[in-house]
Amino acid sequence: MNIIFIGPPGSGKGTIAEKIVSKYSLTHLSTGDMLREHIKAGTELGKLAKGYIDQGHLVPDDLIIGIVQDKIQNTEGGVLFDGFPRTADQAKALLLVTKIDAVIELDASLELVSERILGRVICKNCGKVFSRMNYSNDTCDNCGAELYHRSDDTIETVKERYDVYLSYANAIKSVFAEQNILHKIDASEELEEKVIKISEILDKLI
Repeated sequence: MNIIFIGPPGSGKGTIAEKIVSKYSLTHLSTGDMLREHIKAGTELGKLAKGYIDQGHLVPDDLIIGIVQDKIQNTEGGVLFDGFPRTADQAKALLLVTKIDAVIELDASLELVSERILGRVICKNCGKVFSRMNYSNDTCDNCGAELYHRSDDTIETVKERYDVYLSYANAIKSVFAEQNILHKIDASEELEEKVIKISEILDKLI
């Protein structure tokens, strides 16, 4: 089973992905991580990607798809894509190289993601993220290290990230809607409620 999570920054994709990956024994795939793996390993794909990155250019869609395809072929079981595809062309190309069973859209308003992002703090040591809405300590409950607020977590950058997401999301959703595999989940609901609803969608695919 191959699934995709889409949603703006702050919609909770990463947190929910951890639950779904564990429950269905999926591999959580990030294109950023895959690019870094290839570059570090010095593969042909990695060398090509590094060339674009070093020049300050975006890595072309065909190269990204090649890296994704390579990862899928070398991964046992299903995968969960988080943060990919980023364009309609990437979405169409992905459908040509692998079967996508479900696309889960976490629908979140600017107000909701602003509240979450502006209210989050991060552990300096292990990177665990906490929300000030339900966690008031100044140290991490995982490792005891100090928590900090990202300097770029401002209302201006939140709005910019949200607008960037909207600029490509509608085109991507259209591609997957045509395949009848797009499902919308309200990101404002409680975590467990969202996991239950997503599980109901995925259980029908098994």
